[in-house]
Amino acid sequence: MSRALVFRREVVGDLAAAIIWYRNNKPGLELAFQREFEATLAAIEQNPLQYQTVELGMRRVMLHGFPYAVMYTVSERQILIVGCRHARRNPAEWKKRLDDPRR
Repeated sequence: MSRALVFRREVVGDLAAAIIWYRNNKPGLELAFQREFEATLAAIEQNPLQYQTVELGMRRVMLHGFPYAVMYTVSERQILIVGCRHARRNPAEWKKRLDDPRR
């Protein structure tokens, strides 16, 4: 079954912040970060149930080589990407995004 890949609007800010950080602090790695994020999305799309459920039905996959996690939920019709955040950030932020009905 093919599911639509849907992004919370906060994901754009998550990605922009990470890319800017890498560009300013580790030049050249921002492109590797972007490629790894895209590869991770492709893996999620191919088999969304393969990654660990952490809580509230949310799944987490770490980006290879980067301390960032993609958090998402899966339903019959869609894969909702909730965020791409540094793994040491407060996990309560993920929960807020799930509770917020705005998308």
